Amino acid sequence: MENKNTRKFNLRTFLIQNNTYIIFIILFIVCCVLSENFFTVMNLRNIALQQAAPICVALGALFVILTGGIDLSVGSIMAFGACFASIMIRDMHMNFIIAILLSMVLGLLLGAFSGILVACAKMQGFVAALAGIFVASRTVTGAATIGEGQELDAITACVIGGASLSGGSGSVLKSVFGALVLALIGNIMNLLSVPSYPQDIIKGFIIIGAVLM
Repeated sequence: MENKNTRKFNLRTFLIQNNTYIIFIILFIVCCVLSENFFTVMNLRNIALQQAAPICVALGALFVILTGGIDLSVGSIMAFGACFASIMIRDMHMNFIIAILLSMVLGLLLGAFSGILVACAKMQGFVAALAGIFVASRTVTGAATIGEGQELDAITACVIGGASLSGGSGSVLKSVFGALVLALIGNIMNLLSVPSYPQDIIKGFIIIGAVLM
C-alpha cells in the first residue's frame, strides 16, 4: 500500500531550491561551447586561484547579510590584510606563515571592534582580511586599492546564492557557487576578448536574470 505521506516531486520547488546550482551548470556548459580554451586545466586552475579571495569576501558578507546588515569596508579590510602581510614579509623579513597569522589576528581584532560598534552603536557590520592575503599571495603585491569594488561582487554573489538582503536566509554553499557564477561570466568574456566596459553591461544583465530566477 502506498504511503499517503510520501511527498510528490515538485519540479517548481526543485528549481527554486536549486536555482543557483542550475545557473552554474548552464553557464559552465555555455562557456565550454563558446570557447575551446575554457575547459582546460590551466584556465580552470586560474579561475580557482582568482576566486579564492572573492569567495572569502562573499562568505564574510553573507554573515553580515544574514543579520540584515550590509558590509561597508570589504575593500579597506582586504587592502589592510594584503599590505600588512606584504610589509611583514618584504620589509621585516618575517616568515610568511607568521605574517599571515598576524594579519588574520589583526583582522579578527578589527572585526571584534566593529562587532562592538554594531552591537552597541547600531552601526553596519564589517568583514573579510583573509581575502586580502589571498590576493597579495597571488599577485605578489600589497596595495591600498587592492580591494576596490569587492563590496558589490560580494553582495551579488550572496544574492545569486539566494541570500535575502533583509536578513534571515542564506546558504554558505550557494554563496560559494554565486561567486563562481560571477567568475565564469568574467572568465568567458575575457576569453572572448570582450572589452572592459561592455563586460560590465553584459555582466549586469546576466546578474539581473540570475537574481530573477
